[in-house]
Amino acid sequence: MANYDPPVAFSFRVSIKNGTTAAGPDFISFSEMSGLEAAGPISELQEGGENRLVHRLPSSHGFQTLVCKRGTMPAGSDFAKWCRDVIEGALAGTTTTHDLSVSLLDANGTEQITWAAHNAWPVKWAVASLRSEAREIAVETLEFAYQNLTRTSPSGQPPTHRQ
Repeated sequence: MANYDPPVAFSFRVSIKNGTTAAGPDFISFSEMSGLEAAGPISELQEGGENRLVHRLPSSHGFQTLVCKRGTMPAGSDFAKWCRDVIEGALAGTTTTHDLSVSLLDANGTEQITWAAHNAWPVKWAVASLRSEAREIAVETLEFAYQNLTRTSPSGQPPTHRQ
């Protein structure tokens, strides 16, 4: 029987795909990514006449925002332009969404597990504190809201196996 090797968390790739063009996905580098989370709140219903029973029922699911951190990106990149256009255009009621994919990679750069955040759009863009005494690169944080989250692995197989 084959043993399962869980993928490492430090080797990942983020890609963005515009659903309206035939162009392939663009890959974006981030140093940190969090927010791949779906949660369904639970509603409690007290049973009438039977005070010791409380029914726990599922409610609609919700998703966290994807939080991505990286060194500041060039202002002229297509990705930066999309983020700026959506954030600045939100007040005008125009929002362009894209699918964002986060893939865990093996040592050869092969995708092991992919999460797809469907119909994502940027909701926050912030630059970390700038301090003259610090010897750090300028880091920006981008947050994305999304409508749905799916998880896949190549060919529907478990991510990584060793003999």
